[in-house]
Amino acid sequence: MGASQGRASSARGVLPAPLNAPLIVLDTGVVVRALTGRLDSASSEVVRAVQTGEIRLAVSDAFLIETTRVLREPRVESRIGSAGRAFEVALDLAFMGRHHRPQRYDWPSVPDPNDYWMLDLALAAEADFIVTWDQHLLDHEIPLPVAIATPDRFLEELRHHEPGSH
Repeated sequence: MGASQGRASSARGVLPAPLNAPLIVLDTGVVVRALTGRLDSASSEVVRAVQTGEIRLAVSDAFLIETTRVLREPRVESRIGSAGRAFEVALDLAFMGRHHRPQRYDWPSVPDPNDYWMLDLALAAEADFIVTWDQHLLDHEIPLPVAIATPDRFLEELRHHEPGSH
């Protein structure tokens, strides 16, 4: 991590993450915190790791729709400090992410149906992690072979990740 915080968009000209890099599904809340919080926050570092090709990202139509919807909410939009940074992050997530069109399922163990898309995507992409701040996802047993982690816990895992170890 630690990439320059004021640099030009990284997706163009950056090689994709190696196949042994962790594959994540990124919750919209992490993107929001990256755009509205401090540049050195855990959310910003996770987004930066995607932008620089350090980790792989799975995206879907549902991720793109949800992210757009949430970022347009007046309470969120008014807190985004830089339209340029928001545009850069959006481009990088779209360019660096591998697009999937997963089948939709019901997940009775997840209390918020608005979060089903993350599990659908994690299942279809065979993701290693769902990175989220949503406590209801962190607290519930999810019937998938995917770790659910906060950005700070994921970054700790990433620091200990050795190539070829998963």
